[in-house]
Amino acid sequence: MREVLGSHELIICEELLVELKRTLISKFGLPNKIVVDVISLLHQDSFMVKGESTIEIALRDTTDIPITAAALLGEAEVFITGDKELQSTTKMEKLEIVSPRQFWERLKAQPDAAGRRESQ
Repeated sequence: MREVLGSHELIICEELLVELKRTLISKFGLPNKIVVDVISLLHQDSFMVKGESTIEIALRDTTDIPITAAALLGEAEVFITGDKELQSTTKMEKLEIVSPRQFWERLKAQPDAAGRRESQ
């Protein structure tokens, strides 16, 4: 059974967690303890796609291939990324590719359970 984070299901893979850890430390300077806690939380509240993919994806950054393949294998509807090469693709099979800001804007525009829009 898949776990649901809020009203959205988060699909991850080991390669994504490795990339996230690298980014949180190198780009954002987060302490290792916080990074370990984030990774642990993602393990608890996400659907982990395991196994090798046979999906062929042409990307310049080969480290993005297994992450993108996992999204496709996990039947994700939306792939949220800050990666400019992936964002320029916008769609891969049924997978829509959006920036974190685009996804956030969509979430803000959705009515909540009472039919109101979420306040900013």
